[in-house]
Amino acid sequence: MDPSIDTKPPDETLEQGRNCIHSHVHKCFFYIVDMTMAAKGDSVHVSVLSQIVSQLSMKESIVKSTMINDLRKQINQIPFYLTKKNGSFKEFLHEVLSAMKIATTNRHADQLRKIVLLTYKMMFIEEHQRLWTTYLKSGQGQLLNSSEQQESKYPVHFNIWSNELKATVRKSMRMNTNNEDEICTKFVQNYLNELKEQLQQYENGLIKSKKDFAEYTVAVNSMIKRYIEIPLLGIHREIDYQIELIYYDYHIQALKRVFEQQNPTKYQVDFDH
Repeated sequence: MDPSIDTKPPDETLEQGRNCIHSHVHKCFFYIVDMTMAAKGDSVHVSVLSQIVSQLSMKESIVKSTMINDLRKQINQIPFYLTKKNGSFKEFLHEVLSAMKIATTNRHADQLRKIVLLTYKMMFIEEHQRLWTTYLKSGQGQLLNSSEQQESKYPVHFNIWSNELKATVRKSMRMNTNNEDEICTKFVQNYLNELKEQLQQYENGLIKSKKDFAEYTVAVNSMIKRYIEIPLLGIHREIDYQIELIYYDYHIQALKRVFEQQNPTKYQVDFDH
């Protein structure tokens, strides 16, 4: 094969192209800022600057929209455990309808299945809320509770954003040590708001669907949630793992800050690295 031919995967090549474009956009942005300041009010430069700022804001919105769309795709990928083809699920629906003293007709089974799926989607969203709330707590210095703080021996609650989150944020906007806290806070809070809105949509649909069953009780709701916990177990463990990584990243960065606060010598710094 000719070594001059680029054999990189299409996705990797495309990503490099996007990064190159984004780099040029940012350079262009700061060049225009300088030109605008020099022009001192030149309406043409101000207009171009406004367009660039709008493009950068649009890029941030696109990244967040993509994240939400990806999440929706995951939610809509209903596990086989909750499909009509699954015999165990059919038996479960019959069991719940019998508990409500309702005949197991196709219409009743479909109505109940809709309730189960909406409950599943809500619980799926709640798992991701748990993850992103942990991101926020870490960044706002609220990750460790009182006992954990005492065990850690850290003199203060550090505001630490995980490296994984910062890598995600950098895909949508320019960030440095001066604006890192503000940008990460805004990004996480906005995403949590998106999750909250999505959760509210499912909750509204669930309330409407429950009206089809006057016999729907708290006990029935508990039966459904216990059943859903099984297909959600893998997602729950994955979120637990990601949260553990946030804690791990927090302790690593916190220890580094404690070390730096001791005013180490150049030899100690070199040895640490």
